[in-house]
Amino acid sequence: MTTMAELGTTSRCNRILPSTFYSDILWGRYFQDPETLNILIKSNPIPRLEHFLPDISGAATVSEAYELKELIREYRGNEKKPFRKLVNTGTIDPYCSLWGLRPTRYLKDSYTAPIVLDSDLGKLSSVRLHQAQSHKIIIGGMTLVLECLYDEGECLAGKSTVIILSNGRTSLKYVTALLNSSFISFWYRASYNTLCLAGGYLRISRNEIKTIPIAEAPKPVEAKVTVLVDRILAAKRRDPEADTTTFEREIDQLVYELYDLTPDEIAIAAAAGRSPPPRGEWRGTRCRRRRRAAGWGARDGPPRSPSARERCGAG
Repeated sequence: MTTMAELGTTSRCNRILPSTFYSDILWGRYFQDPETLNILIKSNPIPRLEHFLPDISGAATVSEAYELKELIREYRGNEKKPFRKLVNTGTIDPYCSLWGLRPTRYLKDSYTAPIVLDSDLGKLSSVRLHQAQSHKIIIGGMTLVLECLYDEGECLAGKSTVIILSNGRTSLKYVTALLNSSFISFWYRASYNTLCLAGGYLRISRNEIKTIPIAEAPKPVEAKVTVLVDRILAAKRRDPEADTTTFEREIDQLVYELYDLTPDEIAIAAAAGRSPPPRGEWRGTRCRRRRRAAGWGARDGPPRSPSARERCGAG
């Protein structure tokens, strides 16, 4: 048995209010570098996502996922009955879906353009049909950064994703922008670093998503963010793989201001919030776009600074 006395010199000492420490169950976040910890503590007073949008849930139970598989059919271009496009983590990109552009893998099968008829989905679950037809945000279930799709009722979320339904009051476009920002990916990874999977992938579920701090913006700032989101969505409608990093970086800068980050804090969040794919997966258009967003050249690898990797939770 190892005792504390045998561990040698203390390499890091963070002071946390007892009320903060003992009200939490994920203590790993309090043993990070002081700079990262200070950013997390700074965001504590900010209202959480569930305060604004309480209808946050997993897209399907295990039994529903298997029942849903029996209803999936390929879209042939001539379907006359109302239907929803089935999307999952592999076809969810920030702001838009890659449905029909890349294969959708679902319970060991692969589909080109999977759909589910409204009539079939309604028989399975009226609740899932209502969710599919609603304005919502769909969040990929296992990714390196948060990837959140804004949907106006066209898509049915597949298993292992999280959905946030509109309440008619809080702007989904504004929240989508925050969730897709570098800062929120940094916050999520730093807050739930002990839940990260192999390769640095984030474990994403409704329990964690609902705790994300959502900064309320003055109306002019919210309007500016919404305009940028509209530009991203318009570009993605023309070409789902369009390079919208200019707009996304503008949003990032507005988000840093909303969360009152200092220049040093921005540098930390920006480095960690753009976590790259594992080295073996740095291929394809989607990853090239992530390289550009992170400011890396075509041949560059992930940041090699140990401190940056620690902050990303990858080291």
